[in-house]
Amino acid sequence: MKYILILIYAFGNLIAQETKLPEKTNKFNLTIKRATLEYIPFEYTEFSRNPGSSIVGINNSNIRNNQKSFTPIQFRYHYEPWNLYTEASYQKIEYDSMGYYSGSLTFTNGITNSIPFYDLNIRDRSRTDSKLNFYSSKTLSDTNIFYFGLGYRNTILQSERKSSFSFFNLDPGMEFKVNTNGIQIYLKHEVKLSSFLSFGIGLEPFHTQGLVNNKNSPFISLNRAPYLFPNILNNYEPFSNGKIINLRGYDLDINFKFRIYENLDFLVGYTRNQTYFSSRRPITSGPEKITGYYFGITAKF
Repeated sequence: MKYILILIYAFGNLIAQETKLPEKTNKFNLTIKRATLEYIPFEYTEFSRNPGSSIVGINNSNIRNNQKSFTPIQFRYHYEPWNLYTEASYQKIEYDSMGYYSGSLTFTNGITNSIPFYDLNIRDRSRTDSKLNFYSSKTLSDTNIFYFGLGYRNTILQSERKSSFSFFNLDPGMEFKVNTNGIQIYLKHEVKLSSFLSFGIGLEPFHTQGLVNNKNSPFISLNRAPYLFPNILNNYEPFSNGKIINLRGYDLDINFKFRIYENLDFLVGYTRNQTYFSSRRPITSGPEKITGYYFGITAKF
């Protein structure tokens, strides 16, 4: 009986060693950021590059109310048997009462007409970006990992009069809206600098397409003067009502990741979005730029 118990005990230890459970890995990641973003509207770049007009006193440094803080969120799942990552992210930004303080605009199309202004009001703007990426990883070395894949992107652009910051009684129902869908490429390189610190840089070139819903309303109004700027959305083919519009550009993300606890990371980074607008004809407007810095946390479970 004693020898039987010894054999059972030895056999049990052998089975336990052969069926040792693998180390636990984190399949789910949830990232929440707090980003302070600066918005450069395409109206500025459109007017500044239009050969039929010139602007004095308008530049990126004197745009008012174009910096705000937002909270983007991101969720990731790793399916280990296929080494496949699924990542979903959502970001909505809203700006109101944007504009320039003073300057002058000179039109030279046919008849020269110089219009001074004291306040140049840009209509309220919102942008929503929803992304769903599928990608894999390639370990280049013990400290280098490269991620690559494809994704789906939905971008909604909308402009409307929400605020009362205007000397004109503009119709609050006037709006411009574009809902676009398309694809993007996912590229990311991550370098492990130490046991608790890593550096990452990511790039997501994208191309989306959708229909323009423009109710023929002026995007920009001159305050303190009986003028309205010509509707640049109708003067430029990409923004005519009912037209198909293409958005192309990229998202750039650079960050440092600090491991605080085993399942918690702290992020500090820089982000940049640059978007060009065009129609089927070779006419391009923009770019629109959104840049800024962020911090955030990533929880792993």
